[in-house]
Amino acid sequence: MIALEIIRPEMTDVAWEMGASGLEKCLFEDGTTTPSQLKTKLFKGELELLAYPNSINPLGWAAVNFVQYDNCRSMFVFCMTCKKDTKNLIDELKRYAKSLGARFLEFICAPPQERLFKRYSDFYTPYNLFRCDL
Repeated sequence: MIALEIIRPEMTDVAWEMGASGLEKCLFEDGTTTPSQLKTKLFKGELELLAYPNSINPLGWAAVNFVQYDNCRSMFVFCMTCKKDTKNLIDELKRYAKSLGARFLEFICAPPQERLFKRYSDFYTPYNLFRCDL
């Protein structure tokens, strides 16, 4: 059984009060997505909000969407936060992705998060994203 709770878009404000606002800290500081844009994407259903629950308040949150490549499907984790038990949250995200037909679980992250994902799971770097300011 998958231990993630799917939060309906109309419940985003309630989830925000319960701790999903911690996702704001996971956004890149380069301004590609602001906290208000993140909430808008959740409200519109462009991103799916997942809660990693415990008995009282969720321990972790993730905003995800699915990407369809030519020959496979992937679940892309837009941002994620977890108070503790990060490894189990990642395992649950993997189970959820697989149950919906995804072949990969993908993140874009900075070097500190990359070390965390490699430490807690079998993530690898298939390619690097390079960017230059114009």
